[in-house]
Amino acid sequence: MPATFFIGDPHLFHESVARLRGFDDIRSFAKVFADKWKKQVKEDDTVIVTGDCSGGGAENEKRALLFMNHLPGHKQLISGNHDSTSGRHRRVSPNKDLFNLVFEKINDYGHVNHEGKKILISHYPYWASRDGTNRDTARYEELRLPDLGHWLIHAHSHATHPTDFTVTGREICTSWDAWHRLVDMGDIARIIREAEAAKPEPDWAGM
Repeated sequence: MPATFFIGDPHLFHESVARLRGFDDIRSFAKVFADKWKKQVKEDDTVIVTGDCSGGGAENEKRALLFMNHLPGHKQLISGNHDSTSGRHRRVSPNKDLFNLVFEKINDYGHVNHEGKKILISHYPYWASRDGTNRDTARYEELRLPDLGHWLIHAHSHATHPTDFTVTGREICTSWDAWHRLVDMGDIARIIREAEAAKPEPDWAGM
């Protein structure tokens, strides 16, 4: 049965991000990224990229898209603030045709249904969780989903643990920085089960 994977914040060919991740250069990171992807993903699987394919800029973005086009799987994109397909950009994407070649679906938001739960997908965490480490603000507020009680798969924060910075307790970061690989539905389901099992029982006697 085909699997579904998630990966956020690839930032391919972004020099400073590659070095922050401990790589000597952009090519070293790109090779590891591709190797992990090819090891996990089969041709009939689906990969949902949760935003920020590159570091932005038309040429950098084009290079990242051409690179991703050769990776296996059916690809979908939830656009991030560094993707020129994002709703935050007023102009038409200079790489629109290439985005449409690489990705079968491109949206600012999405959702998956798993084990009877509707799980939302956005590049951004909920507003209350802000932007992550050393950031006191929640940028791109107009693009964030309202918190209606659903679990949320996101990226953007570059969290080094998938549940770091979550104020709601219902957010899972799929950034490369949190996993160093692609995230599958088993990973998502495990985090949800563990979080819900840890919830305290209601104190009925005190009510």
